[in-house]
Amino acid sequence: MTNPSRKDWSRLLEVALWAYRTLLGMSPYQIVFGKACHLLNTNLTRRSSSAIWALTKLENRGNSNYKS
Repeated sequence: MTNPSRKDWSRLLEVALWAYRTLLGMSPYQIVFGKACHLLNTNLTRRSSSAIWALTKLENRGNSNYKS
């Protein structure tokens, strides 16, 4: 499941969270804080292109931190 280069952590995050929820019956957030986390539904298609560009840049920067 893991990659030695750790470049694909964001791709595997959803799978890891699913494993936690399946095993424990609740999310890691709910275990720590005792209540469910409710995220706002944000639609990126309504956002400006500069905001999407900034998010992409941050994601790429995060992935580049794991390069060997």
